[in-house]
Amino acid sequence: DAVMLSEAVVTAEAPPVTVSGDTLGYNASAYRTPEGAALEELVRKIPGAEVDDDGNVKLNGKSISKLLVDGKEFFGGDVKTGLQNLPADMVEKISAYDRQSDNARITGIDDGEEEAVLDLTVKKGMNQGWIGNMDAGIGDGKSEDGSDTPYRYTANVNINRFGSHGDNSSQFTLIGRANNVNDMRFGGGGGPRWRRNNGLTSSKEFGLNYAMENEKFEFGASVRYNYRDNDEISEVQKENFLLAGKKSSFVNSNGSGRNKKQNLNANMRLEWRPDSMTTLFMRGNMSWGDSDGRS
Repeated sequence: DAVMLSEAVVTAEAPPVTVSGDTLGYNASAYRTPEGAALEELVRKIPGAEVDDDGNVKLNGKSISKLLVDGKEFFGGDVKTGLQNLPADMVEKISAYDRQSDNARITGIDDGEEEAVLDLTVKKGMNQGWIGNMDAGIGDGKSEDGSDTPYRYTANVNINRFGSHGDNSSQFTLIGRANNVNDMRFGGGGGPRWRRNNGLTSSKEFGLNYAMENEKFEFGASVRYNYRDNDEISEVQKENFLLAGKKSSFVNSNGSGRNKKQNLNANMRLEWRPDSMTTLFMRGNMSWGDSDGRS
C-alpha cells in the first residue's frame, strides 16, 4: 500500500565560504544586509573584499574585472553598475574565480589571458518573475534663512526579470536614477555618499540590459547613459599674522566653476554553435562622450 509521508524539514547554518577547485563560493544567507540593500552592501561583507569610492572591487588583493549573473555578463560585465542596481536579497551565492578569455574557451588553447570575475547565482524563488526597487524624494527649495534655493530631488528605479522558458533562459534589467543632492552612490565603507563632493552635483543615469541563452545560441546587449553637472562657488577670506612687527597680509578670492559630462556606452555579445565543430562569436562595443568645463 502507498503511504504518504509527512513533511521533513532540515535546518542548518550555511557555511560562509566554500572552496571547490580554484573557485571560492560565498553563501549570501551567511551575511546579513539591511532590507532593500543593493549588492554593494553584500559584497562589502565578504571576507577579503574591498570596495572603493569609485565602485572598484578587489578580492584578496586581486581586482575583479567582470560581474556575471547566472554565468551571463551583466551590462557587459560592468562591476559598478551591478553593485549599484542589483538587490542583495536576490542572491543565493557568489562565486569568485578566474575565467579564461573567449578565444581560450572556444578553441581549447590556453592563451594565458584570464580575468577575475564574480558570478552571482539567483535564488530559485526569484528567477521566475520580476524583482524591483523604487524610491523618490523631494525638498521644498527653502534654506534655513528663508531664501529660495533650487529644489532638491532624488529618484531611483531598477526592474529585473530572470527566468527560464523551456530550453531558453533570459535576463532583463532596466535602471534609472536622477538626483541633485550629490549622491554619487559609492561612499567608502558605507559613509555618506556625498561627503567628497564640492558644490552641487546633479546626476542622471539610465540603462537597459538583455541576455538570453539556449543550447546553441547566446546573446547579450546593453546600453547605458550617464550625465553629471557640477556647479561650485567658493569665497575665501584669509589673514596671515606675521611676526617681528611686520604687517599682516590679507587674501580675498572668489571663484566659480561649472563642469558638465555625459557619456553613452553600448555593447553586444553573440555566440552561435550550429554544430559541435563550429562556433561563431561576435563582440561589439560603442562609446561616446562629451564634456564642457568653465571656471
